Amino acid sequence: MTESNPSIPVNDDKWSSKKYVKNASFVPVLGAPVLQLLDPQSHEHILDLGAGDGVLTVDLEKRCKSVVAVDASADMIAAAQKIGCKDARVVDGHDLADHELANGQFDAVFSNA
Repeated sequence: MTESNPSIPVNDDKWSSKKYVKNASFVPVLGAPVLQLLDPQSHEHILDLGAGDGVLTVDLEKRCKSVVAVDASADMIAAAQKIGCKDARVVDGHDLADHELANGQFDAVFSNA
């Protein structure tokens, strides 16, 4: 599922998932210890804030009940969906306070962004 955000014009997306994989594939590797610190449990609902291309989101999905991955980049969310993220949405983290996701439905927020 992809949700568009009117405050982020699609043509203003400065992130490229292809360039990210080429130049920043180390980011999920460095973020893995942060995921270990979170220690997600099978009953938990997690918000992945700044999910990027979804590499760590897929790992989270294996460990907890549900994950909602959000990122401001439509291209990054498309990459996350392509690798199998179940619920990945285009949402700018700055807009979360007034967003439907800010209703207390999560047990934890994960971010290595």
